[in-house]
Amino acid sequence: MRKQNYVLTAFIVLLLVTLFVRIYRDGREEEELLSRYERAMNHEQAVSGRKPALENRMSLAGHGAGVPADGCLGLHYTAQVNGVPIYYERAGQGKPIILLHENGGSHLSFATMIRQLAAGGYEVFAIDSRGQGVNPPLPEYHYSDMAEDVYNLILEWNLNSPFVYGWSDGGITGLLLCLNHPGCVRALAVSGINLYPEGLDSSFLTPLKLSNALLNDPLTQMILDEPMIDPENLSRLRIPVLLTAGENDIVRPEHTWMIASSIPDCRLKIVEGESHSSYIVDSQIMGSLLIDFLDDL
Repeated sequence: MRKQNYVLTAFIVLLLVTLFVRIYRDGREEEELLSRYERAMNHEQAVSGRKPALENRMSLAGHGAGVPADGCLGLHYTAQVNGVPIYYERAGQGKPIILLHENGGSHLSFATMIRQLAAGGYEVFAIDSRGQGVNPPLPEYHYSDMAEDVYNLILEWNLNSPFVYGWSDGGITGLLLCLNHPGCVRALAVSGINLYPEGLDSSFLTPLKLSNALLNDPLTQMILDEPMIDPENLSRLRIPVLLTAGENDIVRPEHTWMIASSIPDCRLKIVEGESHSSYIVDSQIMGSLLIDFLDDL
């Protein structure tokens, strides 16, 4: 009986910690987004002499003109893709590269990387994936839908074989994009990806299952159910691929090695002393690795 009480107490504590982290993360991101939009509004008002409407600031009516402003990473837009709004920002000039963020995140996860790439001669397209970031939430999510969103954006932007970088869920999306639409991408870089849920470490996956049994979050459910990629399909990739993972990643090391060995032209980099996110968010490490990889092609 005492053992059961310990288990119940541990589960309740875990649930409360999960809720607190989610609320804190979402609140910080929303605060930063609102701050940037406010700066954009002030900039446009100073230039035009009139206060812009909210829909003009956020370009919610389709491919509106982006607003360059202090604090913004570039021009920002919203496109209608496959029946849902997709927010994105553009920055820099040069060879095009598309950035795809992690589960529940936004383009802001790549703020440091965007500045590195723009300064390094790349035109960056940083997307908020469907139902995430600025975009309104959805009742369900699938990696295949996100891959189709990116493919249709490539067609809409008339990009000729852009580079794609994806982290975590964004990496899975990028991988499916290349598998489902061969030839649409010149080179792919991915960080911290898994081909199926069991590729994640049990220390991450088990608490996630327990917490989502009560939270019933559709984004989390996608992690628990998807993707389901056959490793043999990776042999179809005919482009250079950079695969990275942190030494202390949530993806099992043997799973990462298996992915690397299944891709014909794959360069694997395990970043020592780093976690799933520490060398990507607010860090120049991944941006430097990415630029070195792309500049070598």
